[in-house]
Amino acid sequence: MDWIFFSKAPNNQILWLTIGVFFVLLLLRILPFILNPNSVHSQRLLRWTLHLLLGIFSIISPLSFKTSWPLILLLVLSMILDLVLNQRPSGDHQKISGRSYGMTFWALAFLSLIFLFWDSHKPLLILGMSFFAFADLLASVVGQSFSKNHVFVLVKDQKSWLGSASMFVLSWAIFYFGLKHILNFHQHLIGLSFALALVVACVETLSTKGSDNFFVPLSGALLLYLSQHFDPEQIKQLLTGELLAFLTAILSYRFKFLSLSGSFMVFILATLIFGLGGWAWSVPILTFFILSSLLSKMGKQVKQKFKDTFEKSGVRDHAQVLANGGLGGLLILFNAFFPSNLWYYLYLLSLMVATADTWSTEIG
Repeated sequence: MDWIFFSKAPNNQILWLTIGVFFVLLLLRILPFILNPNSVHSQRLLRWTLHLLLGIFSIISPLSFKTSWPLILLLVLSMILDLVLNQRPSGDHQKISGRSYGMTFWALAFLSLIFLFWDSHKPLLILGMSFFAFADLLASVVGQSFSKNHVFVLVKDQKSWLGSASMFVLSWAIFYFGLKHILNFHQHLIGLSFALALVVACVETLSTKGSDNFFVPLSGALLLYLSQHFDPEQIKQLLTGELLAFLTAILSYRFKFLSLSGSFMVFILATLIFGLGGWAWSVPILTFFILSSLLSKMGKQVKQKFKDTFEKSGVRDHAQVLANGGLGGLLILFNAFFPSNLWYYLYLLSLMVATADTWSTEIG
């Protein structure tokens, strides 16, 4: 049974508060083009304030509207505004912080969760957007304020270990609170919340150019949806699968099969495949990965002659891992939501194609 708070009918006060917050956040999005602030500090304060208000709007708006259509129209309006502003000639503020499509990614995530959960499970929508409102914001604030000497770059954006740790801790709290107090799930809460929070933290770390505003709330909500139906055996399988995924990522980075970004991506995909699919799904992709990695190390001196001809190298990054295993991760999610043997056969077919592509390049 959900909190009774989520089942209360909207009232006019909450409705007008929601609309007011929406227009304030639109004003904050336009403000840099009017004031044209020329300091990094001012840009950060504006960005964090906008992020906080977007989060507040995300949480209170499902409680304010009886139907989703007014909210959908507001989100489409915010996307159009964001895209138009990003097409303007670069001002001083953009030279400092760069173009950002954060509001567009946020609106896309919110729209996705509305279509998935508005009618069936609105608390999941609110919890999913809570990852954006609180955990993602905390990671940005901590990472940019207190971690100047502990930064790294996985894809393009600069990240910090302290910011990622903050993302993990608050995500763990949201998972724990949501599962226990809203979804009334009480099995192995500490371990399950730890495992899920680690995946969301890695998703945020790999995200770039504001895309964390999309991937963080969506992944958080989907993981909550799946985990609330887990039995003890499935939880044990998930925890075992995540441990195996962690070892795979560490060893792959240690033996230079993968770059750091590739290791993060392998951890996410392997957690899904190992944790949700068990050995039947794990053995095929482990076989592909181990044999392909060993093959890439063979004939290293000969391959150096062709390094300018071929884009692939022995050390694979997140994009190459996603190209080979991303479809498999998507198919295991389809199988979790809509169980069918078809997904497993398509999964094997995707690995056959990846094997043919990888091996032909390496042998050639």
